Amino acid sequence: MTESMCITLRLDVKELMTEFLPKVAREFMRHAGTGAQFQGAALSLVVEISGKPYFYVFKDGEELSAGEGDLDSPTARVCIDLKDMERLIRMKNIDLFVGLPADSAARAGKKQSAVKEVKGLLGLELTNDDDSVSKVSVILNNAREPNAVFKLTMKDARKLMSGKQNPVSMFMSGQLRIDGDIGFAMALQPLFT
Repeated sequence: MTESMCITLRLDVKELMTEFLPKVAREFMRHAGTGAQFQGAALSLVVEISGKPYFYVFKDGEELSAGEGDLDSPTARVCIDLKDMERLIRMKNIDLFVGLPADSAARAGKKQSAVKEVKGLLGLELTNDDDSVSKVSVILNNAREPNAVFKLTMKDARKLMSGKQNPVSMFMSGQLRIDGDIGFAMALQPLFT
């Protein structure tokens, strides 16, 4: 029988957000060769953990700046309570939000366009394996209206975030429940397909 190997890292939130994640993102960009497909592109992200902001600015698919603090008008703002973040880490689900999907150039380009064009607030209510619920808010282009809340299990969230399942078919089958503005929810589809 093969033994499972596990490495436990002890990082405080500041180290995770300003050192570890930027290092992983830079390595991903270097190995994936994202420079050509994102030449001239700039995206900004603020991640607020219990109100404490951390910023990330991506330029040309090769350059990343990161640190503590806020940005005036980020492309996206992700808000999560520290307890929900801890729960996602403990349940080994945080990669949904900090991982970098290996998208094709075409899919990555469509996502980039959608992120820059869509305005509104997406709420996520994710039911974990222990039946607890983790909540994450994503504010796109500094707008809180329109808004929609996606309610789904963590297993289904993995399918949605990876593009393995279409959000429309998930909605029609009942795997994804949506509260709020359905038109806004439909405008988010390029982020997941």
